[in-house]
Amino acid sequence: MGELILDKLRENGDRVYAIDGPTGKRITYREILEKSVKLANFLQRYGIKIGDRIGIATENQLNWIIAVCASYYLGAIVAPYNPMYTEYEYQHILNVAKPRIVFVSQRTENLFVKMLPKLSWKMELMQLDDQPLTANIRTLKDILNNEPSVDYMRYKATNIGDSSRHPLTILCSSGTTGLPKGVTLSHKNLIAFLIKISTHEYMDTQDGDRILMLLPFYHGYATGTMLLGIYSNCTMIIMPAFEPKLFLNLVQEYKITHLPLVPPILTFLAKHPLVERYDFRSVRELICGAAPVAKDVSFLLSS
Repeated sequence: MGELILDKLRENGDRVYAIDGPTGKRITYREILEKSVKLANFLQRYGIKIGDRIGIATENQLNWIIAVCASYYLGAIVAPYNPMYTEYEYQHILNVAKPRIVFVSQRTENLFVKMLPKLSWKMELMQLDDQPLTANIRTLKDILNNEPSVDYMRYKATNIGDSSRHPLTILCSSGTTGLPKGVTLSHKNLIAFLIKISTHEYMDTQDGDRILMLLPFYHGYATGTMLLGIYSNCTMIIMPAFEPKLFLNLVQEYKITHLPLVPPILTFLAKHPLVERYDFRSVRELICGAAPVAKDVSFLLSS
């Protein structure tokens, strides 16, 4: 996956990869390439090596993809966590992967600082937001500002060997039968997903398409879709949380071509009167996953 991502980031250069919906802030493929390679070099000097686990516990944001890509390049295993977990849930799920580093946001930092002394292994926190809440926590911004320039066009990902056997990520199950469990997917698993989901019978993504990303990044559905954006040369419009008017405005403003959704948002589209005021003619594909869809909602949308 690291090699695939590097090739796609180089190929797309100054094209915009992602736009933050609420603020309009943008990040290009080239910026992701340069920043993720710099971060990978920093993490390598820190001692991160193939097979180490790196956690990430933040809401949807642009810097998420930088941390994830850098981890992939090194053959590290990414463990994304729900930022809304309680301390009890975190104490359980952190013991599954035992990450050496966890990237946090201001939303999750204080809870992780509180948990650090209770862990049986050494774990460091790194802040994806520009300002930490705790004085001794490194920020991504400071790491990148102090990292020397690199030849990111020649950078090579770590050789992981057999892609079907080396884990790429440890996802968390939904926890419907108890506490969340770790679900391991290999590099080959995710690459096979990208090849299949981008075909005509599924999302049919094409060069230059625009995908509205409301799905929470810690979920497997979202992780796959974010990687699909890179694989298919798309632009991702990112929402940290569902806000009805912002959601509808973004579809219309950016002429969204693909809407990966979950059943509650599908119900909103099928039944809320506000939807009729907005232009959805750009949308070619709508996909719904993660839970069953009610038959009446499916009928209303199809009619």
